[in-house]
Amino acid sequence: MYEGNTFGTQHGSGEDATAPAVVDTGEALHAPKQLDDWRNRDTQPKRRQRACKVCWLLRASDKRATTTASFCDACSESGPIFLCMKPCRQMRGVAMTCWDIWHREWRNGKLVPADTGRSIRVPPSCRTDCRFPLLHQVHQSNLLRLLLPASTSKRRRMNI
Repeated sequence: MYEGNTFGTQHGSGEDATAPAVVDTGEALHAPKQLDDWRNRDTQPKRRQRACKVCWLLRASDKRATTTASFCDACSESGPIFLCMKPCRQMRGVAMTCWDIWHREWRNGKLVPADTGRSIRVPPSCRTDCRFPLLHQVHQSNLLRLLLPASTSKRRRMNI
């Protein structure tokens, strides 16, 4: 091969461009986690996937957002923020993953561009490690019913 050929090589830092960056912003360590929610299709368990929030914000109007099972646990005050790990977007001429766009370019979601006309909707945060989230929600509602004081009419019926 020709020694001067630089096609396909990257100069600069020695880190892998496709590897997700672990971002330390001082308040919390941002590292990707896999969702531990499973579904059975054709008797083989598969991870449930959600829409990537960066792809959803930056997508064209006729396209769907990519799906992923990775989320940032440190960014999820209101619920898990799902971010894909594939370098499918370009920021300033460099291919970046949605994880890097969210954490580096948008500063953990604080600098989300407002000109997209969309807002981020986050799934409710019951427990991100829950294997059966619907059962968990039913269990929570039953606990609330047991903890709240019952009405007097129900007490009379139970005592009779």
